[in-house]
Amino acid sequence: RRIHPLALTGYVQPSNIHLDGSLLPISSGGAFQFMTLRNLLAKCDFKDVPIPSKAPSVLVLDSTPGAHALQSVISSTALPLQNLIHRYAFIPYAAAGWELAYIINILAGHRPIYAETRDSINEWELLPHVTPGGSTVRLYFYSPRDRITPAEDVETHAEDARRKGHTVELERFERSWHITHAREYP
Repeated sequence: RRIHPLALTGYVQPSNIHLDGSLLPISSGGAFQFMTLRNLLAKCDFKDVPIPSKAPSVLVLDSTPGAHALQSVISSTALPLQNLIHRYAFIPYAAAGWELAYIINILAGHRPIYAETRDSINEWELLPHVTPGGSTVRLYFYSPRDRITPAEDVETHAEDARRKGHTVELERFERSWHITHAREYP
């Protein structure tokens, strides 16, 4: 089945693919960079800059955000290893590396990165001074076959976004794996 992601939002008509607004596609790793950009924009002083118009914006979340950090890290680093001996031998190193990064992050006074990312994506003003509050549609692409970001994590996050008043659309792909939806469903 073929879909145009923006068609789900109602902002794009089949004859008019132009979007007067923002399209913000992110996947798992991109969510961390997105959170960093959001935090930097929140610190900037925009008092003399006019507020942008209420143009629609769409945040496309591809296989993200996950809630189980250690599981995601181990799956994303160990699963690509084809040799089972290498894969299982690597798991303790992946876990130790993640735990070290987690401890350093906490000692630096930061919240856990997965929790911070999940929360920041659902803030009312997604990108401070770029996307007006509440105007960003959240479009989730996900799959029950994803072993890095479980479908339940995505569905829970989408429900939280709805409770906060955001417009949410979910597109569940049954056959694709983590971030392979466009390849499996061209």
